[in-house]
Amino acid sequence: LPTGGTMFGVSTSTSSAFALFFNICVFIVFVAAAETQTPSPAPAPCNLKSNTSCDECLQNVACLWCSSTQQCMDYPVKNILPPSSVCPLNDARWGVCW
Repeated sequence: LPTGGTMFGVSTSTSSAFALFFNICVFIVFVAAAETQTPSPAPAPCNLKSNTSCDECLQNVACLWCSSTQQCMDYPVKNILPPSSVCPLNDARWGVCW
């Protein structure tokens, strides 16, 4: 070290404090990033909710409930409205049960 206890115009005690602060911040960022990357569990496949209830089925937003058959199925995303071959429109529920 140069004489006078300074390095590049900053006292060594200040640079040590800054290094400690910087290391703590980096550690906190890595811990927070690790926690936010934990994936949430995938919802149960729709067909496992058949013969339960509309409310149970529609907990998964990708599902369609057919009240006449009590079947829970994947919403037919290729269609705007589910075709009657899947479920009569009056009996089809998605998003909400009412």
